[in-house]
Amino acid sequence: MFDAIVREEGFKGFFKGITASYIGCFEGAIQWITYERIKSSSIAMKRDKDTPLSPMLIFAQAALAKGVAIVLTYPHEVVRTRLREQATNGAFKYTGFMQCLQMIAKEEGRK
Repeated sequence: MFDAIVREEGFKGFFKGITASYIGCFEGAIQWITYERIKSSSIAMKRDKDTPLSPMLIFAQAALAKGVAIVLTYPHEVVRTRLREQATNGAFKYTGFMQCLQMIAKEEGRK
């Protein structure tokens, strides 16, 4: 596998999809920011400010925040996977993150 990648793609072949991986780091940031906003809204709406939030409410807030982050960042997972595909007949279909995203939207639609 190692030799085949070096032979067919060169050293750069080991870094296919790295841009998309970097973009994937935003998922955690979005999740954290969303969770903190939901939590502070819940605390602000509470009548008794001294009572802590219930574990079930905290779980629901975290799940909602994760869901929002996944929906917003999932397209990067598709692009990352496509960028890592092997060449067909020696030719790569995708050359970079934006080109891949645009080609997927054009050929397959945004959905």
